[in-house]
Formats: sequence, C-alpha cells, structure tokens
Amino acid sequence: MSRKVIVLGLVMALLLLLPSGAALATPTPPYVFVNHATKECAVHIHGDDCSWCEPPEGWLTLGEQGQAQCPAGYTRVENLQFNCERYKNQFCCSGGPHRGNCEDMVVNDSQSQCAFVENIAGCVLPAGWAGRPANVKEWNWNCPFNYSWGNMIACLPAAPTPESTLTPTPKPPGGVNGLGCLGPAVALGIMTACAVTFFGSAGFNGKAP
Repeated sequence: MSRKVIVLGLVMALLLLLPSGAALATPTPPYVFVNHATKECAVHIHGDDCSWCEPPEGWLTLGEQGQAQCPAGYTRVENLQFNCERYKNQFCCSGGPHRGNCEDMVVNDSQSQCAFVENIAGCVLPAGWAGRPANVKEWNWNCPFNYSWGNMIACLPAAPTPESTLTPTPKPPGGVNGLGCLGPAVALGIMTACAVTFFGSAGFNGKAP
C-alpha cells in the first residue's frame, strides 16, 4: 500500500472522529477583483460558510480565477482590505477554526450548553449564563466541543437603580417655612405668623361677636 493511500486513510479517520461542530468552513474559490480607475487587480476568496467579503469601493468582481484574469498592464495588489460580514449561527460558533460572529453567544457551564441572545450589550443574563469574559479574545470565543446548543436566551429586565427605589419625603403641612403651626415655635416671628394663619382661617376679624 502506497504512502499516499495510508496518509489519506489517516486523514479520513481523523475527520470521522472529530465532533460534528469541528467541521471546517468551506471557502469559496479565488476570485479576480479589479479597479479600473487605478488599474489594479487582486485575487481573493469571497468568503466561506461563516463569512462573506466584498472588495472596497471602486473594486469589481471580474470572475472566478481561471475563468477571469488580471487585465494586461494592471498592477497586482496582494493585501487588499475586504469588508467582511461574519455569520451568527451555531455552526460558525461551535468549537473549531471558525470565524463566525459569536459576540452574542452565552454559555452555561453547569448545563454544558451554549445559546445566543439578541444583543449582549447591556443584557442582564439569567442565573448560570455568562457572556465572553474580558480576558478571552473574540476569535477564541466558541462553544466547547462537548456542549449542546439551546434556544435563544431572553435578557432579564434591567435591575432598578438605588435612586429609583427611594421613597420621596412627604412635604410637611402648611405653615411658615413649611412648619406646622402646632409644632414648637422657636422664634416670635414664626409664632405670630402661625397665629395670624389660624385666626384668619377661622374667620376671626378682631371684633367681638
């Protein structure tokens, strides 16, 4: 048996032993991109199962490499910056060399489960669930191989702030400076004002009946 056949058999056996989430994302064939204004061209894939990339403004997709080629006299650009969108789904966020949009993925280690939230920014998660830790890089945030996927997790209502739970202090009854006339008076001016307020409210006009 040739060495090539043995190597191929070992590769196939390894792929069968890997968890289903570890399947590699399949890239598109290389494409030729051109910028007629600058007379430049580039060869790049459009993306894979977990992303889709478009060239910068002014660049066009000329066609798949082999069916299209850089026009004569055009300068080849090697590091063209593409605008890529990464997909948010279970396959692209499962363990393995995937490059999905996993920022909204949360993990429950006690249940060995992964799930998504609508938007992790400001999300109050149910007990047991956690988002990406600050010390874990974005590219390393994937669902572990032996974890299962659950349904979308709903964020909890935001916890009330301490200020919103304070009971407003009720205003004291009417009187000078907000003091009641029945309370102790510490100044003659306050006593006189309370007396005027009392007798005035009772209809007293200073004359005998």
